[in-house]
Amino acid sequence: MKYLLPLLRFECHYSETMMFNERKATQAAARLIKRAGGAMNYMVLIKMLYLADRETLLQWGRQITGDEYFTMKLGPVLSHVHDLITEEQPPEEVHPWTESISRTKWDVVLISDAGDSELSEAEEEVLDSVFSKFCGYLNDPFGFPDWIHIHLPEIKEIKGGRIPLSLSEIMTAGKKSYEEIAIVLEEIEMLENIDALLVS
Repeated sequence: MKYLLPLLRFECHYSETMMFNERKATQAAARLIKRAGGAMNYMVLIKMLYLADRETLLQWGRQITGDEYFTMKLGPVLSHVHDLITEEQPPEEVHPWTESISRTKWDVVLISDAGDSELSEAEEEVLDSVFSKFCGYLNDPFGFPDWIHIHLPEIKEIKGGRIPLSLSEIMTAGKKSYEEIAIVLEEIEMLENIDALLVS
């Protein structure tokens, strides 16, 4: 408890996510879908993207997608990616996701090349590594949450609904120190401020 109290205090001061980058998230998802042969179960895709984000966050203090996370009954969910998959987007709006990825029942399907301009070579290597390690779950989507609940301490068992999952919780589970977490969150807030100035 003594360790958690300062962590809870600085969570109130620093941003807990980078800005979501839909084009980059689309390119990351498309890379995984392409490796699966052009289609894959969307729950498996979301979990692979979470694992890739988790790996880059722990290695470099940055996510690939910049998304927000929730824990649901079947494991971690990327909030914006989930909405892009499950919610119909207004036809008058242009979305990188819907230009390249479509949904058919429980699968997401690659319908056009999303490119790779937003992804670094290191990020592509992480995505490829995650796919290679977990491609066995392509035909066992309900087995994937079992592995996640056993191996990822930040993922809590819940019966229904969803609960927020913060970056600091992920980094704490990844055995990062209080000081390391504080530095990462401060840098993320700085990057968000820079992005906001560029957009305004």
